[in-house]
Amino acid sequence: MKFRICLLLTAMLAASASAAESILITGANRGIGLEFARQYAARGWHVVATHRRDEIPETLAALAAEYGNVQVETLDVNNPGHLAALVARLDGMPIDVLLNNAAVMGISFAGTLATQTNEDFGTLQREDFLPYFTTNVLAPLLVSEALIDNVLASDRKMILNMTSGAGSMTTGREMFAGTGFFYKSTKAALNRNMVNLAAHLRSIDAEAITFNLAPGFTITERFQGMSADEIGNRGTPVAEVVAGFVEVIDGATPEYNGRIYGFKGDIKPF
Repeated sequence: MKFRICLLLTAMLAASASAAESILITGANRGIGLEFARQYAARGWHVVATHRRDEIPETLAALAAEYGNVQVETLDVNNPGHLAALVARLDGMPIDVLLNNAAVMGISFAGTLATQTNEDFGTLQREDFLPYFTTNVLAPLLVSEALIDNVLASDRKMILNMTSGAGSMTTGREMFAGTGFFYKSTKAALNRNMVNLAAHLRSIDAEAITFNLAPGFTITERFQGMSADEIGNRGTPVAEVVAGFVEVIDGATPEYNGRIYGFKGDIKPF
């Protein structure tokens, strides 16, 4: 019975999406992804917010309770079964903006390493690289491929990826030198895949738009409890970052293809 109710609710939400613009966000249960879901829900868009937890995260449950246009779905981007099931549930639903936001990041706030891996030169482990590559590089590509019909059936026809300046090879001073090897290299690969995909999609649909977003240091709930002195002047509140990206997305044209944009609308270097 619960399964049938879930299918019915999904079908009802998908039907309502046809009357509104829609966005699908991977990794939407916290941080930048959650703020994107919140701001687009407030704008009246149909929001498909995905997460990889066994149960619906409290953040998304609260958002769905507040907004009737939020559709919460389970998607571990590294789980082919999850992706196939989601594609089946969204069959026929146009997706104006596909935002590949889910990622693995091993650099902490202070420039040191998060606990899940060690990315310091001299201590690198072969097996630690795999989750970075599959999540940050392969997953955005496979999610985009799986949902391309939904995207091209929409009005906006956008595929966006959340990248990082840490993946740039032309920014001058190396960020956190000697560490972050896995994260940085996978974001650079993500950027290259985006250029390739943008060229491919333009060859089959001149209105398709694909570019990457580079938020810079963003103050999310991850830093709750830290003082202004501890954070310093390095970061921008997540609500401000996302609001800026919403404007960038609103103004996007096919000329944006193959580029990286900051939340102020500036073009970032590769």
